[in-house]
Amino acid sequence: VPMTPIAAVFFLIIANYGIASPDVAVDAAVAERAKTHPELAPDMQALCWGALSIGGLLAAVTVGSMQAKIGDRQIFGLNAFTGLSIAIPAALGFMQEQREPPHKRNRACDSI
Repeated sequence: VPMTPIAAVFFLIIANYGIASPDVAVDAAVAERAKTHPELAPDMQALCWGALSIGGLLAAVTVGSMQAKIGDRQIFGLNAFTGLSIAIPAALGFMQEQREPPHKRNRACDSI
């Protein structure tokens, strides 16, 4: 079944979201924890980047054999699925974030 260009663009966006979203979520979690434990902030950031690197290495090592067994489209679909598995809980408020009231927000960047 051929894929239309519009569907390919959609799946590419979802796949890239699957890569970028965890990085943003982890950085936000580290920033939140750094408020209460600033002395551990560099270690937490290093741990997160190290885990991301190990995951990338594991993916690079296994993707060739997976492609040979299940094919290109299934690998692409798996990558799109991981993006959706992050997007859906985030959209449903899984992290239970609360927006700061306007009077408590940092206004240092308003003049830029």
